Amino acid sequence: MGDRKSADELLLTVIVAVYRTEEFFKRCLDSLFASEYKNLEILLIDDGSPDNCPALCDEYAKMDDRIRVVHKENGGGHSAKNLGIRIAKGDYVAVCDNDDMVPPDGYRLMMERAAETDADVVRGTVRRTFSDTGDVRLFHRSESDAFMTKLIGFQGAVYKTKMLREHQIRLGEFRLGDDMCFMAQVMNYARKIVYIDDVTYEYMIRPSNSKEASAVQSKTRNFLHYYDEFRWRKWVLSYVSEHKRLKEAYGKELGAFCMVITEDWLAYTKEEREKCFKELKEIVGLIDWEHDTEQPKGYLQTDLKKFLTMDEAAYTKCLRREFRMFRPVKNRIKKIMGRK
Repeated sequence: MGDRKSADELLLTVIVAVYRTEEFFKRCLDSLFASEYKNLEILLIDDGSPDNCPALCDEYAKMDDRIRVVHKENGGGHSAKNLGIRIAKGDYVAVCDNDDMVPPDGYRLMMERAAETDADVVRGTVRRTFSDTGDVRLFHRSESDAFMTKLIGFQGAVYKTKMLREHQIRLGEFRLGDDMCFMAQVMNYARKIVYIDDVTYEYMIRPSNSKEASAVQSKTRNFLHYYDEFRWRKWVLSYVSEHKRLKEAYGKELGAFCMVITEDWLAYTKEEREKCFKELKEIVGLIDWEHDTEQPKGYLQTDLKKFLTMDEAAYTKCLRREFRMFRPVKNRIKKIMGRK
């Protein structure tokens, strides 16, 4: 063991980015107070929230001296969490969204494994609860997961602070996919990742049509969210292409990062589509489709060779035919066949 700290000696910083979730704030903080792992620093990063959350942060700080509050101008969840990583005092850091919860034994179980193995990362199982139906789904993570799966969601895990700082690992500056960028960097630099089956995070999924639904949960995203779907995917693919370790391990799994083009494409203006088309062209060029496990037509809705010769206008025309003409006919035929 040498000078390695025991589980009880390791300080864990829990970063909570706070923004417009006043009604869920108490539930989140109470779950952290109930944690069986007591050696915590709780960093409440108020991201310029316009509601009562800033005052709640200050009130809770008076209740527990483990809480440290930082008020900042609004810059997005990624900026708040990146600030938390920079100023964390803990040996390890974890992130808890301020509308989610942590089970009482979650941090204890991960920190015990961190102490035992000196892991750079310990990842547990995320329990996803649909608030409107009460349905529960478990999201297990394991070493055998596909690369895309390994990048999904960075909650329910603890990360060695030294690793994050030495390699300047940060969340991407996107509205969506910022966690995928973070995890791509983690997968590149972490030398030991330990997976445990225990539930270590409670992810609350609100109805997609709810005004409280997050951008990632909502089905009615604006253009900036849609555009970021392309931007973060290109960022990850570019990052993998520049890092030999990732390219050798996952180079044949990159097709899964291509944006699946749906009828949503047709809802945007020509100017908006042109911005997305530029990103999509670059995404396609970063994937070795000949050796990839995925086939491009399922993503692009057209043959790869045809796509490479198209400009935005030709591509949009192709998609309009597919979704407004061919697809409805196919669906009608399927219905007729089904009746028989």
